Amino acid sequence: MRRALQISLPLVILAVGFLGAYWLLSNRKKVTPEPTELFKPVVEVVTVKSEVYIPLINSQGRVAPGRTINFNPEISGKISSVAPSLVSGTLVEKGQKLYQIDDRDYRIALIKADSETIAAQAAITNAFAQIASSKARVVQAVAALSGEEAEALAARKEWELLGKVGMPPDLLVRKPQIREAEAALTAAKAMVEAAIVGSSSAKASLTAANAAKEQVILNISRCTVKAPFDSRIDVVDVDVGSYVTPSMSTLVLQRIDYCEIMVPLSAEEFGFLGVNSTGASESILRSLGRATLISDHHNWNGYLTRINGDIDPLTQTIGVVVRVDQPYTAPPAPLRFGLFVKAVIRGVPIKKVVRLPETALRVGGCIYIHGQGKLYSSKVEVIRREQGYIYVRGVPDGVQACITQLDSFEENMPVILTREKQ
Repeated sequence: MRRALQISLPLVILAVGFLGAYWLLSNRKKVTPEPTELFKPVVEVVTVKSEVYIPLINSQGRVAPGRTINFNPEISGKISSVAPSLVSGTLVEKGQKLYQIDDRDYRIALIKADSETIAAQAAITNAFAQIASSKARVVQAVAALSGEEAEALAARKEWELLGKVGMPPDLLVRKPQIREAEAALTAAKAMVEAAIVGSSSAKASLTAANAAKEQVILNISRCTVKAPFDSRIDVVDVDVGSYVTPSMSTLVLQRIDYCEIMVPLSAEEFGFLGVNSTGASESILRSLGRATLISDHHNWNGYLTRINGDIDPLTQTIGVVVRVDQPYTAPPAPLRFGLFVKAVIRGVPIKKVVRLPETALRVGGCIYIHGQGKLYSSKVEVIRREQGYIYVRGVPDGVQACITQLDSFEENMPVILTREKQ
């Protein structure tokens, strides 16, 4: 009995299972598939409109004088007085007195030069007198020689009239007297030449004496040391009692007729200037546009004046120099040396540039254009990224650009517009 139960129970269970499965298969419900619609993402677009874009290049730099010189005196001497304005940091005008060098030695030299000039003038007067006297002696010697020659001629004729033969005696034809007169004439001419040479020497002495006098007068004027140009006194190295020489630096002066600010630009920012050569002239750089300097709510207008010819090896930037004329009188406040300022430089205008939100730019430098309910990609030229926006070229006016971020994209992908952003 137990054996039969062990055999029949599994068979009963199998039979019940088959019957249940048959019933389920016979009474199952049929599922009809429903058609699905293609997913269309909701996107936002903007209508493209090109414009002229003027890039503003932002940089910074420190105000520096256009020129700084070590000021040396032109003569040697002891400083006898200094101007009250001879203080570091003071502004001085061109021609303003800075300090005085003791000029007593030079005034003594002037007295000596005056006496040498008077002596040279007297020597010239004496030379002229000697020339006149020598010329008079020449005239006398010529007259004496002519007289002797006339008497000699008369003696020869008388000798011939008397019918005498042979040569007349030397004394009769006055040969010794003629030789004496010729010697006197030669001596007189030599005296004239000597007097002329003496006058030339006296004139040279006068010229030298006048030059020495002018040099002394110039040295006396140089004892009063004045500012060579409008400047700021940066360093003062002398005071009353200091002995100075032409090789000694007494002051450090900074020009204040203009100042310069060196501002570094990246290669991309430098390209916005539209300059093909670093050797462009100042007139070309100035015509590019103005540069605005900003500090403590004050603005100053400047202009580009030159470009450095090298690239900084550490920052890989190009130095551009901005100049401001008359910085210490420039409105609205003096632009002082050493001030740190921000610089905004206007670049060359670029035509047909489109401004889009940065989200419109896709991988590979393209944007998605919407047309007839679909999106397709379009390659663009990126001009600049700035403050969450991109500036691009190569997009026709009037097209709609997608500004919504998408997880995936396919060409001619259908989309739904939420609204057009203005």
